[in-house]
Amino acid sequence: MRYVVSVSYQAVKSRVYRLIDSLAEEGKTTNDVKDSLKQWWNTIHPSDRPVARKYLIAIIAESNSGINAIREGIATLDDFGPHPTSPFALSRLHPLKLITPASQSRSAQFRS
Repeated sequence: MRYVVSVSYQAVKSRVYRLIDSLAEEGKTTNDVKDSLKQWWNTIHPSDRPVARKYLIAIIAESNSGINAIREGIATLDDFGPHPTSPFALSRLHPLKLITPASQSRSAQFRS
């Protein structure tokens, strides 16, 4: 097996956030994320894994703290409570489109 992944703190943090984003934005399942994490872990050299593990645990702890702060902050927002919503209204909601530099350049071509 060929090991090519960097184990810097920033590289591990980037990987974790990409996995979180894939759940939120790309519709990946938790099993997809688990498989991706397993594949990524297998690309890390065994001698680098203790450092990668340390970084991974620290980043997950920080992410959990951030999510908990958001959850607690939601409770303090005005008018954030549940609102009656019809199934029809929910079926009309669409996910936000991800704007990438490539899509921006394509849309700029069409405006010209």
